[in-house]
Amino acid sequence: MKANLSIFLLSFVFTLYAYAQEITPSIEYSVPINQEAKADDSHKGNIEDTYRLNWLNSVFEDITSGELKVFNSTETDKYSLLNKDQISEILHSIDTVHTINPNTNEPDIIVNENKVSPEDISELKFREKWSWNKEDGSLIKEIEAIGFMVKYYVDDNYLGDLTLFWIKP
Repeated sequence: MKANLSIFLLSFVFTLYAYAQEITPSIEYSVPINQEAKADDSHKGNIEDTYRLNWLNSVFEDITSGELKVFNSTETDKYSLLNKDQISEILHSIDTVHTINPNTNEPDIIVNENKVSPEDISELKFREKWSWNKEDGSLIKEIEAIGFMVKYYVDDNYLGDLTLFWIKP
């Protein structure tokens, strides 16, 4: 019975892809998932807070426990697996800044603690392969990876969105 099911599924997948025409091998786009409600209806495409936070908390738990593999992605290295220390550094870092105290004119050290929590994830970035099924006119989207993004600030100035890490389904 298992063999018949496997043959059927393999046949189905082969048939599906026999009619598929690749549109692009890789496309990336971002989806906002955490925006404040606005007076208009533009926020309705976002994930409702309870569902979003439940899912993100679950993802963060799986990441910190090591159950979910996490990747970095750069121009030169498409997916490099991050180890537990690298993940901890992304989610919780401490920076020290040497400065001069303006009141005393003495050297001073400022400690900045940067901690990322599930509530901070503002967007998801999808990296997908798109194909067109010529037989039925449907779009086939294969998710290669999902990036988790936060809004990036320096001295309270918004500089853009930063992809912290990627997971591969």
